[in-house]
Amino acid sequence: MTAPGPVHLNNTAVYIHRLPAPAVQTAASAQAKTARIQVITPPQALSREGQRRVTEEMTAILASTCSDSSQAQRTWVILTEAAEGGWGIAGTAFGKAEFAALAAKAAAA
Repeated sequence: MTAPGPVHLNNTAVYIHRLPAPAVQTAASAQAKTARIQVITPPQALSREGQRRVTEEMTAILASTCSDSSQAQRTWVILTEAAEGGWGIAGTAFGKAEFAALAAKAAAA
């Protein structure tokens, strides 16, 4: 696996939405201490091994940040593949052509 370059690092973000305890419920708890991480990628950007690794690493990072190792058991990681051109940033809907142009621009810089 190659190390992520500027294109990846400059366009990777995490959004944390804090909710009041009663806002998240499971069948077992009216105030569940769950967390949800959603990762959105272009189609087929992650291999099966990449999916496993991202899920494992995101879960570990969250549990470490919470200083609660039991948080890992309550963390959902949702891997979503955006449709071709199905997401955008800075006014551009990104698909294969736009990613290729962005990577070429970054390589030339």
